[in-house]
Amino acid sequence: MCARIVVRSGTRKPGDRVPVKSRDRSGRAKWVGFARSETAQAVWGETFNVELDIPAGRFAESNRNTGRLVWDNVPNGHVISGVGNRATGEVRILTREANAAEQTQYGHHRLPVIIPRRF
Repeated sequence: MCARIVVRSGTRKPGDRVPVKSRDRSGRAKWVGFARSETAQAVWGETFNVELDIPAGRFAESNRNTGRLVWDNVPNGHVISGVGNRATGEVRILTREANAAEQTQYGHHRLPVIIPRRF
């Protein structure tokens, strides 16, 4: 799970407000945590949640072995995928299982879902 993201206005961490874009609007939302992409639909449903693009240029994972942040770039034209709660204005970053090479590289078993820009 990413511990930090970099957006145009600086570095953000959970608890900070981050820029988001949905099909209907763009704005800022409080980053409150993470949601597993494999179960997001079943757990979060559609009633209060909306798919979000989080336009970040970089992300960092907290390596569980060393405690250090491991940084990587979000490819051009791509974003970090999120889910937003319409009722509270909060956002969770979607994560996926890391493969063996990624676990070695980042020192973490979950990574943010990075997708082509949708909105």
